[in-house]
Amino acid sequence: MEKNHDLVVPMKVSALVGNQDLKDNGQFARNPMKYSNLGYFQTPEPNPFNHGRLHNKGIIIQWTLPEGLRHGKPKNDGNLNYPLVPNRWLIQRRCNTNPEHNKLILIKGDEVNNNSAITNASFLDHNKESISYIHIGASQTTWAANDIYDPNHHQFLTAIGPANPNFSFVQYNNEKVFSYSDTSVSELTSQDLLFDYQVVGWYVNSTEDLFSACTTLEETQQRLNELFWSVSRQLGIRYVFLNGQIKNVPWKSTSLPSHKPEPANVKIAIGATIEDAQGALSSHLTEKERSAFEAFELGILSWQDEEYLGGAFEIEHNMKERRFLPSVCEYYWVVAEGIANSTQQAQIQKLNAYQQELDNLQRQITSTKNELYRVWWKIQYGRANEIPSYHNHRTLYNN
Repeated sequence: MEKNHDLVVPMKVSALVGNQDLKDNGQFARNPMKYSNLGYFQTPEPNPFNHGRLHNKGIIIQWTLPEGLRHGKPKNDGNLNYPLVPNRWLIQRRCNTNPEHNKLILIKGDEVNNNSAITNASFLDHNKESISYIHIGASQTTWAANDIYDPNHHQFLTAIGPANPNFSFVQYNNEKVFSYSDTSVSELTSQDLLFDYQVVGWYVNSTEDLFSACTTLEETQQRLNELFWSVSRQLGIRYVFLNGQIKNVPWKSTSLPSHKPEPANVKIAIGATIEDAQGALSSHLTEKERSAFEAFELGILSWQDEEYLGGAFEIEHNMKERRFLPSVCEYYWVVAEGIANSTQQAQIQKLNAYQQELDNLQRQITSTKNELYRVWWKIQYGRANEIPSYHNHRTLYNN
């Protein structure tokens, strides 16, 4: 099979204008992952209610990888295997109002750089068995040939970061990996500028390209199917390039362009679940169309088929189940028949007090059993791996 065609796959590119107005008045939760917490059995995720501000002025560009590169494939051991993603990106900035402001930036997504002032992207060190994190990501405006193509480069970058399934989505965690903060626009004295950004990605080591191991058209087609991609005819694919762009991004050094919708166009819906609320917003739909929409939201659209007996009932039952999820219940005693006399009422009241105390104790026992298992597992793991004690668990490991 001759490999003489390159495949260009479209992707979405987004932009955020962060000028002085947004920096002073905008609220951002921009907190990086803390992988050092994993060594202490703590989550690396930041507090979801932390608030911060935009650190640097500029235009933030982020690109979304195609679905196929964000989709894991199960392995024999039960883990998911995610495909390698492009680790070199060329950003072309074009100024529609002044060509002198055009610029090219090369992003080296898996470049190891432990200077946290340069990049915020944290990643687990794949070269070490112990838990150790590194910083990755770099940008440059000049480059050598081996920055574009390096047959000796070892790739490890995937869309899913260690203990971080949102790695490729949360911009602050993938700076100079899947996003770039163009702070140089804040140095421009011109006002009311319009920029176009185009982003192209590829594999710096072509032997790790998605189709490098495909030697037949059948293998190429199978790989395309795995990635949810299609081409008009069978081709021998040599290299893959991801390409996306965003046009007419306005830059104003002070005020921000308003993107607030008109009040008349704002609609609010309340529901027991997200599916309920979204269904309520679809008032223009017929009853059958609304039912189909709800089934689509639940991932059970096939139940709408006429061949599926009882499909409509199952969809309605599924919706109600989501509104009333099962939970630990409490018991309350009453006299089944007749009216209880004063003695029986006192006994029933006393019985319900005991029952309430029993229910509380049972919940505490269940919670304590779970906590006991977690503590036991941590102790055994810590002893087996000779993890030193630390301030939060000093007593735990010394006992």
